[in-house]
Amino acid sequence: MIIFFLDRKKGKNMSIAKYLNSLTVLLFTFSIVPFTDSDAAATFSRYDDLIASCTAAARQHPELLKIESLGKTLEKRDLWLLTLGRAAAEKPAIVIVGGVEADDITSTELCWRFIDSSLQAYGAVDSVKTILDHSIFYILPCVNPDAAEQLSAAVAYDRLLNSRAVDLDVDGALNEDGFDDLNGDGYITLMRVADPAGEWLIDPLEPRLMRRAEPGQNERGAYRLLTEGIDDDKDGRWNEDPVGGVNFNCNFSYNYKPFAEGAGPHPISEPETRAVADFLFSRQNIAVVFSFSSNENLLHPWDVADADAQVEKPVTKVLPDDGKLYKSISEQFKRLTGFADPPAPERGCGAFSEWAYYHYGRWSFAAPAWYPPAATKVEDSTDMTISDDPIASERRLLAWTMKNRPQMFVEWSAIDHPDFPDQKVEIGGFAPGAKNPPADTLAPLADKFSAFFYQLANALPKPELQTKVEACGDKLYRLTATMVNSGYLPTCCDIGARLKWLRKVKAELILSDEQKIISGNRFYLVDKISAVAVEKSWLVMARRGSTVKIVVASPSVGLVEKAVKLY
Repeated sequence: MIIFFLDRKKGKNMSIAKYLNSLTVLLFTFSIVPFTDSDAAATFSRYDDLIASCTAAARQHPELLKIESLGKTLEKRDLWLLTLGRAAAEKPAIVIVGGVEADDITSTELCWRFIDSSLQAYGAVDSVKTILDHSIFYILPCVNPDAAEQLSAAVAYDRLLNSRAVDLDVDGALNEDGFDDLNGDGYITLMRVADPAGEWLIDPLEPRLMRRAEPGQNERGAYRLLTEGIDDDKDGRWNEDPVGGVNFNCNFSYNYKPFAEGAGPHPISEPETRAVADFLFSRQNIAVVFSFSSNENLLHPWDVADADAQVEKPVTKVLPDDGKLYKSISEQFKRLTGFADPPAPERGCGAFSEWAYYHYGRWSFAAPAWYPPAATKVEDSTDMTISDDPIASERRLLAWTMKNRPQMFVEWSAIDHPDFPDQKVEIGGFAPGAKNPPADTLAPLADKFSAFFYQLANALPKPELQTKVEACGDKLYRLTATMVNSGYLPTCCDIGARLKWLRKVKAELILSDEQKIISGNRFYLVDKISAVAVEKSWLVMARRGSTVKIVVASPSVGLVEKAVKLY
């Protein structure tokens, strides 16, 4: 599917990619203060400053953009929701969620760029105007801001956990053994300690990387690998109880694992996850959820249940008919974005993207905001190739980093460590934020995701209504309504129909006081309308020439109504 826009000024068609390339998309349309404390986050917007920009945009475009807080984090930061489009409760909506993995600050930036470019395009491009007039985007740019802001702290590190005080080492004390910046560079990286009993060795192919020794291949470890710090509480462990917390992307109810790292005391236990879940359940008009996440399904579609097998209870695989749509949307996404050679997806526990499908019952699409290109094939004496490389993701990130941004890797250097006075200790590894590309390279990426979001909006179900009237006798009429879905997506995914959270399509016959239904129900509820039309009929007693009304509606589908004259 290719989306075309009409350029009002030039009066000719242009593809979305060409339009976005021609449009000057400026991140700093409003005053934004860039990160200054860490090269890891250089030129990325601080959360509060980005929201200030969104607030300014909402004041400038009050008819298109609304900003509101869904709640506060434990550090009293607002969890902001941005509503893009001409708001109406009955318009179908797409949710876009950034910062699901808190160190993914790229996704938050992409959310803002989509908003900014959409506001600019609204007055210039007919198709964008049509999309924003007929559908809504609910955008949550950063759902774990407390953790994301760690990249801008005086001592930066990649943090996934929120600010809940948790006794991670179960010693009765909270947050008593966190990270320490031992070399004073403002980063928390890794620490390798020479130890013949260690499980790690220097990678023979790339000495900057460490990998776990494999005894089955006659390998012996030579190092312990720790995060940078000292044993603050003198319990023989290092950095085992830092600040935090609970991982947003481990705290949802689908495939939730109690007592797992970052899982929290119970599903949706945190102010961040509760605010998001409460919001989603409060909006019946939501049809699609998109999240930026490495727990993705657009590059690696989820497993699909066998069509001939009895569906498991609980459902743990995508239902067969849904699977066909997921595969198709995945292929469209890859064609549209050009993403190729993606890294293996993460399949976690309590993940948001899976919860949105299996428990919330909506179409749920997820993709990483960015990933480095695949490394070239490597070989060593064991004939190990990139396909079975246990550190393939680190290797591809290192290759890209050293070529494009070498300052984001801290070269290993020796230090004197008070806990290891007689052992060689070195500090090094990827700098915090290394998994994000430079902000000044995001324009092409933002264009691709914006194009996909518009394509999703065009794929939303679109109900149409056809009617037929047959006279059956004196003041007696057979009225038939044929409901057609001209959108690409069905009105409901199969999992949504099973879960019953999503409101069904309601086909209602509205009569005046002197009119009467002889046969049929006043309204019908329809589970799903896809490519096959659905017919409903009524036998009505009414005066010849009078008019009845048929309304077909669902919050996540929209509303269509038709006045029918009886003759």
